[in-house]
Amino acid sequence: MRWDALFADLEGQASMAREAERAVEVGEQTRILLGSLSWQDRVAALVRSQVRLACRGRLDLVGEIYRVGAGWLLLQDGNRREFVVPLEAIQVLSIQEASRNRAGAVGADSRLGMGHALRGIARDRSAVVVHCADGSIIDGTLDRVAADFIELARHPGSEFRRRDAVRETACIAWNALSAIQRST
Repeated sequence: MRWDALFADLEGQASMAREAERAVEVGEQTRILLGSLSWQDRVAALVRSQVRLACRGRLDLVGEIYRVGAGWLLLQDGNRREFVVPLEAIQVLSIQEASRNRAGAVGADSRLGMGHALRGIARDRSAVVVHCADGSIIDGTLDRVAADFIELARHPGSEFRRRDAVRETACIAWNALSAIQRST
């Protein structure tokens, strides 16, 4: 019987050593996984989550992330306004606690880049409000989307884009964008 107790004790020690080794391995794997997680991946995991975004230009947005593409997200706020936000414009993203436990799996919802999203808005001919990184706001309609800038026909947001309503064309670098809001 003494041998049984000795062997049971040795088996218990070996089991504890294996568990400790496994815990170290899991911790290391977790650190490796987190080390490879990108901003894009983290944001993509929050589709259908309520968030608060603090963006360049002192723009604060609160709403639900509806879509995440390569370098951008689509957010809808409580007033059902839609915002296309470049990921690089987000300075702080806060996850509402109720959404935190139901965040989706890692992965982009769309492979469409920012240019594709902006060209879709330009084709739609919807009036937009462009929120710039310096805090300025420009009303108009997207006329052209280039590789790293947009051309916006400036006109009052309450008017349709007509030749006589356009006051000027503004060229805006993508890195100067905080968000583009569909005008209501």
